[in-house]
Amino acid sequence: MGDALAGLKLKLDTAAGRHIDNEQSDEITFWDKAQYADLERRFGDMVRPRTVACPRYNCHGMTFASRRTGIDAQVTIRQVLHEDQYGQVLVADVLPGDVILYYDDRGDVEHSGVVVETPALDPFGVPLVYSKWGKYKEMLHKANQCPYNFATAKYFRINA
Repeated sequence: MGDALAGLKLKLDTAAGRHIDNEQSDEITFWDKAQYADLERRFGDMVRPRTVACPRYNCHGMTFASRRTGIDAQVTIRQVLHEDQYGQVLVADVLPGDVILYYDDRGDVEHSGVVVETPALDPFGVPLVYSKWGKYKEMLHKANQCPYNFATAKYFRINA
């Protein structure tokens, strides 16, 4: 891939009309490709790919920007949650279309996805979600069958 998209920023605003920092990429590095092989080895038959690898957007760009760009900064993710009026949802109330956020040990959002099937349909209370794994593919997977810590996951829905 060339560098036609590298560094391209879209005009993208929150519901409150403030700019959402974003950036498209078109680069897949050798390191990225090595990670793909590791993901396939680790998760193989437990997940179902929805797309081919695409560096243009990341998980947050898929979840909050309709697959058009990447969103990385924690301050930007918090801005979107606040200005688009997302509120946390209890596990018992999760519905398809809700957002799942995975947090790291510092309390930063490290991954996001969209709920496809409620936790109530799983005997262990684990929803089915789709999410974008970095520059890799969008995957359909159980929320606990991905490279991110399900123990830290929280659910959100727009309350506007």
